[in-house]
Amino acid sequence: MSIEETVIWGTVSGVLAAAVLWLCGYFFKNYVIPSYQKQTYDGVDLKGCWTRVLDGKGVIYTYQINIEQSAHKVSGTAVITKSNSGSDYIQDFRFSGETWEGYLTLNMRSSSNVSLSFVSGLFKIEDRGAVLRGSWAYRTRNDAVESEDFVLTRV
Repeated sequence: MSIEETVIWGTVSGVLAAAVLWLCGYFFKNYVIPSYQKQTYDGVDLKGCWTRVLDGKGVIYTYQINIEQSAHKVSGTAVITKSNSGSDYIQDFRFSGETWEGYLTLNMRSSSNVSLSFVSGLFKIEDRGAVLRGSWAYRTRNDAVESEDFVLTRV
């Protein structure tokens, strides 16, 4: 083989080897490890719908969080609704988080770029996995950061 052929075949084989290694790593990280974690996880199961309804002087806030879980990792969707006020709204979120030592952390972002919002929460898992009690911090409509104590119950 000539030098040019050697360089070309060496480059092609290097690129193919890198692609195969990347695919193996991707498969291992996204399929093998989560499957193993699901089989060996023996922590609390938080999957399902969690809610809270607040009535503040006739203004009703409804919080609904739908949790999907894979071992200690959680993800899902949430909806916060404000009604019976002059500034009603519905805010949709996507979130991710994890459980650890009886606690749940959540990081939520608005689903749409039309109305931006962010929420981060830390909750203690109580009552045998039926109650999430803690607090969260969030971005308000006037771009301030506020926090509040919060309790969610499983539906």
